[in-house]
Amino acid sequence: MTNPGNRLIFGGLFAFVLLMQACSNTYKLEALPLDSAPGMVGSSEPMMGVGDQVAIALPKDGQYGETVYAGSGNMVRLAVINCLSSKGLLVVTTDEAGVAVAKRAEVHKWQVKPIILEWEDRATEWSGKPDRIRIELQTTDSNGRICDRAVVSGVSKWATFGGDHPQDMLTPAISPWAARLVKSSTPSTK
Repeated sequence: MTNPGNRLIFGGLFAFVLLMQACSNTYKLEALPLDSAPGMVGSSEPMMGVGDQVAIALPKDGQYGETVYAGSGNMVRLAVINCLSSKGLLVVTTDEAGVAVAKRAEVHKWQVKPIILEWEDRATEWSGKPDRIRIELQTTDSNGRICDRAVVSGVSKWATFGGDHPQDMLTPAISPWAARLVKSSTPSTK
């Protein structure tokens, strides 16, 4: 015979576990294959070293349907800057024209071009529809060869209570990508 008190405790624990899962954002890092076309190289090994210079392009603002999220491109760029800077890279910002100039002058060893694929800022607390981000990150070397392509994504928790937005998911989504690209060794001193 089952004790009704045990069922109540079990039911409460089960509800708590479900609520906790609804209270956590989920993130994904997907490495995209590089085409075998000329001008594309790739490696699963970290390619950037501490102290390397990298230029970060400004992506177009994200859009969902007819809604354009003004400033979202700059938020993505700042998150990429913060994640790469925290790994010891020397980061500069530039627009698309600046990246082209940097490639020709070989001023920067690397360039990163973020592309906002999805940016949804939903009224999750009313609708139950989560906020979502999907950002493609293309990394090229100073010769303009694509060395890495990845998509980072995030889906907000269901129980946001109005406190979360897509920009809150950027750093947790982008950090694993940055950690994958940057060698953890310290720069040599000569």
